[in-house]
Amino acid sequence: MHWAADQLDGSNGSVGLLGGSYLGLNQIFSQGHIGANTPVKAMIPECAGAEFYRETYFSGGMPTQTANFPRNLGSIVGPRAGVFGAPLAEDIQKGGDAAYDRDFWKSRTAGNYAEAIADAGVPALLWTSWDDIYTESAQSMYASLQNAYFDRPTDAPMKPGQPTTNRYQIIVSPGGHCAGVNTATELEWMDTWLKGKSTRFSEAAATPMHLYQQGSGTWINTSNYPMVQHYTPYYLNASGKMSKSRPGRHAGSDSLRFTQPSESGGTLTYTTGPLKQGATIAGPISATIHASSSSTNLNLIARLESVAPDGTATRISSGSLVASLRKLDAGRSWVDKSGTPVRPYGTFTGDDYLTPGKAYELDVAMSPDVTQILPGHSLRLVLSSQMQASVCSAGLGKDPCFPTDPQLKTLPGEYTIAHNASNPSAINLPLLPYECFAPSGGTAQQPASLTGDPGQGSHGNPCDNRLTP
Repeated sequence: MHWAADQLDGSNGSVGLLGGSYLGLNQIFSQGHIGANTPVKAMIPECAGAEFYRETYFSGGMPTQTANFPRNLGSIVGPRAGVFGAPLAEDIQKGGDAAYDRDFWKSRTAGNYAEAIADAGVPALLWTSWDDIYTESAQSMYASLQNAYFDRPTDAPMKPGQPTTNRYQIIVSPGGHCAGVNTATELEWMDTWLKGKSTRFSEAAATPMHLYQQGSGTWINTSNYPMVQHYTPYYLNASGKMSKSRPGRHAGSDSLRFTQPSESGGTLTYTTGPLKQGATIAGPISATIHASSSSTNLNLIARLESVAPDGTATRISSGSLVASLRKLDAGRSWVDKSGTPVRPYGTFTGDDYLTPGKAYELDVAMSPDVTQILPGHSLRLVLSSQMQASVCSAGLGKDPCFPTDPQLKTLPGEYTIAHNASNPSAINLPLLPYECFAPSGGTAQQPASLTGDPGQGSHGNPCDNRLTP
């Protein structure tokens, strides 16, 4: 960076950083180390986020499709990387240190540098997508940078009405890893901070989050992550139903086997009645499931779907948890004003195996989303114990695909999902009224505007979820 600023012919001394995935993370690590005496005046870490362990390489403690990446480092990156990748993959598979969130992953946690980047005053445009392997951690990185800029704890959720700066913004596009990145928009960011031009970004201090709203195909502009302060639990009930009513004393339980979801007993579904007025889901999602196993462990996968009147189901979000890794870091887990889990944050440092037959409360972190639920559509929670094997061959992904050797020994068994007064299981939704966010960014592939009503104001605002019917 100093070479580019001070020795490269024609340089004016200001450096901009650009790149996605591996190259996006390198920006964060590099600027985090260089400190305040930096020539970097702007950066765009695309499809990168605050963490590697959660969401990217592991889902709830089980390796994802991204575990295929270190196995192929030699052919993708080069022979030196291959020598590094093969032992890493082997250690994870055997349940060694790298299978847990210990020193190996903690030393590679990009979020640790949010405060250093903010202290150096380096503006950063984060760019992810709803099916990226960094969907949640990119938004958490945005919150960390905003918090750091205003001298708040970087691990905390943003507060309602918290001031925001245009120096740290995020775009969330539709699609997968590094999808939707637009060169013209990136040049506009560089013009803002390298050339001091007045651009759309310079005017977006009140709405630094630019999000593609799924279901409506519109862009919205808002400010705080998380976006909802009062979550709505939908409780699992008998006969595959789900509602806002807590289960009664005599409600029961359902059985789930550790098997492929296409096999008998491999899937459970719980569905609401039609949402007559529609709804908006906005932000991180979680599920609180009370479950037991005939063995000493279990794996739970939760998927949320929107179901049209004709039965067509569209995935909204998913997440998973290996029960022996259920312990939460209370200081980093987010809850709403009622104590409902918003973003459960597991420690993932070691296994605490189950007592067979005993019910445990499992808080499953699910991917965040912004989706408009059309009037008349229903919501469905699908529980399973394994991913369909056919989806696990991808080079990157965030589904729990590859159990480690210790997990393969302890996960098989019969699981019981409880839904009664003593053990109420639920999915916790960031629910807002239908069409509460103004479609201020238009409907194109890129947001046409970066400003608008943030939709998170005081009582009476169209997006205040206290108005949710």
